[in-house]
Amino acid sequence: MSAKVIISQLLFGETPFPGECIGAGKIPETNELIRQGLWLYPPNSLFQPVESTIPLEIVHPEVQRSFLRCFNDGYKNSNLRPTAGDWVKALRLAVNELTICGKVDSHYYSRTYGKCYWCDRSTKLSADIFPGFVRPKQAAVVESTSQPKVF
Repeated sequence: MSAKVIISQLLFGETPFPGECIGAGKIPETNELIRQGLWLYPPNSLFQPVESTIPLEIVHPEVQRSFLRCFNDGYKNSNLRPTAGDWVKALRLAVNELTICGKVDSHYYSRTYGKCYWCDRSTKLSADIFPGFVRPKQAAVVESTSQPKVF
């Protein structure tokens, strides 16, 4: 299995080939999809994401560009694919842009995405793949304006 597929599995929990075929026919095996350069995000894709597919948009733009270079540009010309060093740079940049969710302590998301995808996903699918402790809402602090009574 190629490094690009392994990176996809690490970031998204699956290969870059999940989805439903838009046209007629059965989805080929993963190795055949790789051979044909078919994945979810090429121009004029034959696939559409399923409800549980984690979208490419949630990762940092540099990681998105690396995937697009890898699977779209580099499909036929391997010289256009990101190098291992390019992947390291993109992933380091992405890690530095992570922020922790204000609601669930095990949710992290890219500040470039702007909101916690994992909270939205857990609400939509009724399942949290990164369960953690829900942070209690902070109570408003109300200062008393009355004077203490002295007895």
